[in-house]
Amino acid sequence: MLVELRIYQLRVGCLEKYLSRYRTVGFALQSSHLGEPVGWYTVDVGPLNQVVSLWQYADHEDRAKKRASLAANPEWRAFLEDITPFFETMENRFLTPAAFTTAPSAAQKC
Repeated sequence: MLVELRIYQLRVGCLEKYLSRYRTVGFALQSSHLGEPVGWYTVDVGPLNQVVSLWQYADHEDRAKKRASLAANPEWRAFLEDITPFFETMENRFLTPAAFTTAPSAAQKC
């Protein structure tokens, strides 16, 4: 299992506009290709004007297939063109579960 953590830093004053557009257009498009997110959040303490999303994949190959399918969607590309001016930065991390959170495979035994 692989979880992708994405943190988007939005320009000051753009958070609500972004959330509105994502809620009405982006979420359905993205979910139709990637599946339901593990979580989708805004930040209230610390660096403000951030959104954080978590998406789960079987592995890197699964992620690559789903992201390629999404990227090929003309509606998604148009949505990205519309929202790109809202962003300052994007951070992306891949998270893998600690061994004690999933059943260990034979290869993980000492």
